[in-house]
Amino acid sequence: MSKQAIQKALSARFSNFTGLTIDQKGFENSKDAIVPVSPSGVWAEFYIIYGLRKISSISDEPCTRRTGVATIEVHVRKNKGVQTINAITDSLEDWFSFYEAENLWLDAARTVNDRLGKDSYQATVYIPFTYDDN
Repeated sequence: MSKQAIQKALSARFSNFTGLTIDQKGFENSKDAIVPVSPSGVWAEFYIIYGLRKISSISDEPCTRRTGVATIEVHVRKNKGVQTINAITDSLEDWFSFYEAENLWLDAARTVNDRLGKDSYQATVYIPFTYDDN
């Protein structure tokens, strides 16, 4: 599976997430950047980090697998409260955890909260994945 195919599959999965509207979603390499002055006060940015390590196994046919992490940074204006960001990140974890597509396997998602933003709360959802490198 190519990196372009992974980008397409995971971006489509994020696009289909109904907990945020399309104008609240930002994608890497997008022409239209998310403006963090969204009237709703909620926005998220999606990007992928590909792993550098390959894991090889040999059985009937040689197989090389790679790893990576899909990352979603969720921002919520401070006046919207912590409950909002927790609800969104919990929903994102449920939406992405253990999803499979072709030769792509997602593991359990986890969230790291970082409330140090000046004007907003931030939490990052990490979704580790493995894919066949063909």
